[in-house]
Amino acid sequence: MRRHHLERIIGAVIVVVTTAVFWRVLESTFVTWDDDINIYKNDLIRGLDGAHASRMFLDVEQAMRYKPLSWLVWAIIYACDRLNPFGYHLANLLLHCGNAVLVFVVIRRLLLAGSPDVRDAQAREYLSVTAGLGALLWAIHPLRVEPVAWATGLPYDLALFFVLVSFVCYLRMSSVEQTITRQRFYYWGSVLSFILSLLSYPVTIGYSAVLMVVDVFPLKRISLSRGRGWDATARQIWLEKVPFLAVTCLFIGIALYGRIKPTGIWHAAAPIENFSLASRVAQACYIWAYYIWKPWLSTDLSPVYTTLISFQPTDWPFVASMVMVLGISLLAWRKRREWPSAFALWICHLALLVPVLGLTEHPHFPSDRYGIVAGILWPILVAAGLYRFGAGGRGKAAAVTASVVVLAVLGWRSTAQVRIWNNDIALFSHTAKQTADSPMGEVMLARLAVAQLKHEQFATALENLRHLLEVRPDDVDYHHNTAFALFHLRRFPESVTHYREALRLNPIDAGLHKALGIALAEAGNLSEAEREFNEALRIDPRLADAQFQLGVILTRQGKTNEATVCFEAARALQLSPRQ
Repeated sequence: MRRHHLERIIGAVIVVVTTAVFWRVLESTFVTWDDDINIYKNDLIRGLDGAHASRMFLDVEQAMRYKPLSWLVWAIIYACDRLNPFGYHLANLLLHCGNAVLVFVVIRRLLLAGSPDVRDAQAREYLSVTAGLGALLWAIHPLRVEPVAWATGLPYDLALFFVLVSFVCYLRMSSVEQTITRQRFYYWGSVLSFILSLLSYPVTIGYSAVLMVVDVFPLKRISLSRGRGWDATARQIWLEKVPFLAVTCLFIGIALYGRIKPTGIWHAAAPIENFSLASRVAQACYIWAYYIWKPWLSTDLSPVYTTLISFQPTDWPFVASMVMVLGISLLAWRKRREWPSAFALWICHLALLVPVLGLTEHPHFPSDRYGIVAGILWPILVAAGLYRFGAGGRGKAAAVTASVVVLAVLGWRSTAQVRIWNNDIALFSHTAKQTADSPMGEVMLARLAVAQLKHEQFATALENLRHLLEVRPDDVDYHHNTAFALFHLRRFPESVTHYREALRLNPIDAGLHKALGIALAEAGNLSEAEREFNEALRIDPRLADAQFQLGVILTRQGKTNEATVCFEAARALQLSPRQ
């Protein structure tokens, strides 16, 4: 009873600390960093009827990013709270807290399985404490901010939740204390949870390999020595993996289909002539190495990292990554009997990162969220180290104290990182600075300028747009946005100049003709404004606002009869929806 009481206390502490670090996500808005595509402009989540559900699960337009269960969860949130960002961020926070507790359960059970000599109550209690510290290391690490603070991060949180449930069920099934009936219950519960994980997002495709590894160590259900890995008992355990492997192959097939035959907004897989085999291998090694050192050097975090946009396999970071991956692999293999835990963790690291290697994608981005699953492995190693260090009794206080200090620093840094995801301006201001000297710098500055226009920060937006026009003077959107900012700053002649330049680049845009007409009217040039409104209506006769504005201009010129016709036409267009 005392043991279970301590576990509940540790679980509660994990939830409280995690919530304290991340609660400000509940104040965040949506950001135009895929939240528009996935949530607030996505018709797919705006219904729970059969037609919407069928599209979620069967529509191949989303096959490359197949996540029907995530669409369904978003649809439920939409049904409850429409497009209030609070509900979407709350779902992420609740899932993350639940995942943190499940990580604690997993670490504790793995430590117990790897330490069969633990008998006395105090040692087991200390083991639970170290497992809790390891879970917090994972939960409040700055790399967790992106999938929690970003509304679109829900598929990663949801997929991890179900795969952790699957793993806990698998560990329970593997216990010799279970009856046959309960073992079957936990086994099929593990299979079903894994399916739900892949339906949430196929980021856990490498999970089947993890099950094979833990059966060897630390569970020791299979021994690979002296050919025992294929005896009758071992074959039965290997056969347990068939449903997991079958489901894995199915979802790999779906993912490959989406890459080979993309639809909607997606692009086809990078062809070999544009992305060579050597480059793919170098990229894979870079990703494997990246998620080794990034958790320990998690500075300058950003939604986008530009290293993989353009590179050569012979560049030093990629050569160093290949040397690191090969070196660790060889060392782990040679020391597999002396360090079975390190060997097991390394194999799991390689397997769990396979879905995010980007082998079919160029350019690829090693995002923070991609480490959410494999990121559990290092806290396991840390928890095991803390336990070994304090197992004798003397080092316990030092180990716990040092851990608390590290966790305090990580929590403080994560709290600051959460604020970056609060809204578009905060996000793109940060990202524009981080990518200023890269090919993505212009893109991020343009997104920041658009966000500033939406928030009526016209002077600041204009300054950024001036920089963008220096880089790309023939970009129609930059001229359009510059004209828009100048108009709202009441600098009408300059606004007219940029609208004219935008129309020179795109003369058949009815909206631009209408906007130029309004700017000309404000500048006092009514006759030219009239011509622009007529041109807008020639291009798009159903543009109601152009009809209305034309009526205003005609009224100001004393042409009341013609203006009345325009007002009536505008009203008719407003009442008649576009086909």
